Amino acid sequence: MSALLAGLLWPEGFTSSRPPDADGGLILLADTDEQRTDLVRRAPVTASVSAEMWQTGFAGISMLSLSLTFTKPRPGLRWYVVASGQYNPRPDTDLNAFCVGLGATRSGRTVRCPDSLSNGSVEVEYRFGDQIGETFENAIHRINSLDGYIDGDATVITGRLAPLDYGIAFPTKIFIPIPTPKRARLGSDDYGSLAQITTSDRGDIGFTNTLRRLPDEYAATAADKAIVSTGHPVDYIQVPALHLELDEPLSTRTVAWASPPPDRADRLVWTSDQGSLGPISFLLHDPFQQQGLVRRSFLAGMFVSIGAGMVVVVIDQGLARVGRRRRQARRHA
Repeated sequence: MSALLAGLLWPEGFTSSRPPDADGGLILLADTDEQRTDLVRRAPVTASVSAEMWQTGFAGISMLSLSLTFTKPRPGLRWYVVASGQYNPRPDTDLNAFCVGLGATRSGRTVRCPDSLSNGSVEVEYRFGDQIGETFENAIHRINSLDGYIDGDATVITGRLAPLDYGIAFPTKIFIPIPTPKRARLGSDDYGSLAQITTSDRGDIGFTNTLRRLPDEYAATAADKAIVSTGHPVDYIQVPALHLELDEPLSTRTVAWASPPPDRADRLVWTSDQGSLGPISFLLHDPFQQQGLVRRSFLAGMFVSIGAGMVVVVIDQGLARVGRRRRQARRHA
């Protein structure tokens, strides 16, 4: 009974929680038509990125919103956001969680968004199960090692930059409904982690078997990656400014630790001018819960002590009874 009371009062002391993994990430790409024979290469596609994450009204779903502001936007340019691992939306998510406005439609493994006058892109769609591959010897090969990407656990989100309206280009907004990232409870603290957002190769890339041949019109491409479903070669979007904010209520909690350190001590906000951000880990401390934890652990310890004392008494009484029976047996003998 004492052990049961102790477990009810202080469950943290009898369980362990494994810190969650932050695998996969986001990769930002754009179509390229560059050829090896070109003497003048087109300037790389450049865009500033602002990302925000918050809890939605859908059970177990968080929203990762992106706002891409392209430098010198070229109407008609097709861009791609490859979301994998932690950021991979699930195909069975409610349609109302996708797109900037209402009216999303589902066809097979694709969700299509209606065009919006307030969005800087048109023909936005989510291609579940699509992949990126490495181009080599006129073929596209499966990638088995790339920062921010997990082969076989990815969705390709794509759209085209909208025509300029009176010379004004609106930011491209993208909503990605993702499974709410798991947290680990460490005493009175919450441990969380977020996968990376990357816009450049930061390590060795590995690839294996051939997925498909490159279409003839792209056989001489200088790009080293391509979208598997279409065969179109792509390059990384260059990101001079990257901003990420986690909409986490911190009225009763503090950021005890974070890597990399946030821009402010009281908010989970990070910025980068290096083209990539993350992986991110952080620890949120709740001083009020810690006080309750101390009280519960004290009471739990007291009940454990009482329980241990009762066990000692029971054992002592049992030994005493055995001794009395032995003495009585010797007398009768």
